Amino acid sequence: MDIQELKDNFEKLSKQAQEATKADPALSALLFAILGFVNLLMGLFEEQKKLNERLIQQLGNKILSNKRITDENINGKRSEKKKGIDSSDKNREKNLSSKTSKPQKSIKVELRKSFIGYKGKELSAEDAEKLIGTTFTGDDGKRYRYTRKLTSSVKQEIDMQLIQTQYYKLEYVEVDTEGNEVADGTRQTAVSVKTDFLKKTPISCNLMAYMLYLWIGLKSPLNRVATSLSEYGIKISRQQLYKNVGITAYMLEPVIEHLKANLRYEKQICIDETYHQCREKLKDKEKSPPDKGKRKSQKSLSKSMRSYFYGIVGERVCIYVHDADRDYDIPKNILIDNEVGTDTFVETDGFYRMAFNRSENDELLFQHGLCWIHAKRYFCVLLNYAAHEDGTPIKCFIDNHWEQDIKDSNSICEKISNAFHVLNDITSRCKADSRLNLVELKNKELKPLIEEICNEAKASMQISKQRKIKSLRGNALINSKLELCTLLTMRKS
Repeated sequence: MDIQELKDNFEKLSKQAQEATKADPALSALLFAILGFVNLLMGLFEEQKKLNERLIQQLGNKILSNKRITDENINGKRSEKKKGIDSSDKNREKNLSSKTSKPQKSIKVELRKSFIGYKGKELSAEDAEKLIGTTFTGDDGKRYRYTRKLTSSVKQEIDMQLIQTQYYKLEYVEVDTEGNEVADGTRQTAVSVKTDFLKKTPISCNLMAYMLYLWIGLKSPLNRVATSLSEYGIKISRQQLYKNVGITAYMLEPVIEHLKANLRYEKQICIDETYHQCREKLKDKEKSPPDKGKRKSQKSLSKSMRSYFYGIVGERVCIYVHDADRDYDIPKNILIDNEVGTDTFVETDGFYRMAFNRSENDELLFQHGLCWIHAKRYFCVLLNYAAHEDGTPIKCFIDNHWEQDIKDSNSICEKISNAFHVLNDITSRCKADSRLNLVELKNKELKPLIEEICNEAKASMQISKQRKIKSLRGNALINSKLELCTLLTMRKS
C-alpha cells in the first residue's frame, strides 16, 4: 500500500468519524485536532517521498555520467562518432575540427620506433622483424609464435640532458709583411659572448635565458629553480642565481640604452603595454601622482602586485620597458629624451588618447594616431560574449532586447575589415607604381569608408542613449575619430 492509497482510506474514515461525532461538540473538537495532526504527518511523508525520488534521480544521473565518461575514455565520444571520427585512429587529432595550439618554442621532434614483445620486452625494429614467424615457450608452458606487428599508441616524452662544453680560445699576435712578430705587438685572444658571459660561472647564455623564463615568465622562485637545476647536475645556489640575474641586468642596460638612441631615426613607432602578475605583495603604499590636466595614469592596488611592460617597436628598435605603474608618460618621456622628431608618427591604443603628443606648453612633439585593430576589438568582444557560435544571441541579450547591438557590432567589424583590405590594395599599388600618391589615394578611396564607419557607430550610440544604455564601444570610436583619421595622412602604411 503506497502513501496515496493510505491517504485516501484515511480520508474516508475521517469523514465517517466526523458524522458520528456531530452530536458531541467536545468529542468533535478533539477528533478535528487529531485529524489535523495526522494530515500534517501525511504531508511530511509526501515531501519525504519527493525528496527520495529526487535523490534517486541525481544518484542515477551520477552513475550514468560515470559510466558515460568511462565509455568515452575507452571508445571515444559519441559526438565524434557522428562526425565519422574513430577514436582508435592514429590521425584522430588531425581530423578534429577544434584548433590545436602550436608550440611556442622551435623544438626539434625526434621520431622513434619501439616494438614490445612477450612480457613487455622492448625490441628494436631489426630484432622485431627477425622474431616474426619464430616460436617460443611461455611461462605457462605453452608454445607461441609471433605472427605480425600491430600499431599501438604514440607516447611523448622530453629527454633532457646536461651538455658541458669545453671552449678553447685562439691567440693571435700582430706580424709584419714577412710574417714575423712585431716587437711591440701584444698577444690577443678571441672574444665571444659564449665564453665571456658570466666568466666565473658555468652558466651559458641559453641556460641563463631559460632561468629568467622560469623566474619571470612562470613565476618560479629562484630557490626552486636552483633545486630543479641540481637534479640535472648543475650545482648553483639561490644566492648565486640572484647575483647572476643582477649582473645580467647590468650588462643588458647599456644595450637597451643604445637601442633607445635609435628612436630619433624612426619615422613610424608603435606603442602598447600589458600587465604582468608578480608574486610579491604590493609594498609601495605611495599614491599615484595627481593627474595634471589631461594626463592619464593607473596604479594597481591589488593584493598581488601587477607590473607593466611597455613595448616600443619601430623598423630599427624593439624594446620592452618595465614599470610598476601604467602611465602614458613613461613611454612619452622615452620618446622625448631620445629626441623623436615632430614628423615621426606614433601609433597607440585608446589609453594614450588625450594630449599624448603635446608638451606642457601644448607644443606638438610628434604625430599621433590610434590603432584601428584596438577600435575593432571593442565590438569583437561584444560579439564573442553576446552570441553563440552560430551567431544567435544569448538569453540575456534576448531578454533585454539588445539584439540590435549585436547587428551593429557585426556590421562595424565587417566594414573595418573591408577598410583594411582597401588599404592593403592601395599600398600594394603604390609600391608597384612610384608615381602614385599614397595620401591622395587614401583620402579618395579610404576616407569615405572611415566616415561611414564613424557615422554608423554614432547612430548606434544615439540609439543606446535613447534606451538609457551607456555604449562604451560607440564612445571609444566617436571620441577618437580625429586620432583614428590620422591614418589618412600617413605617408607610409
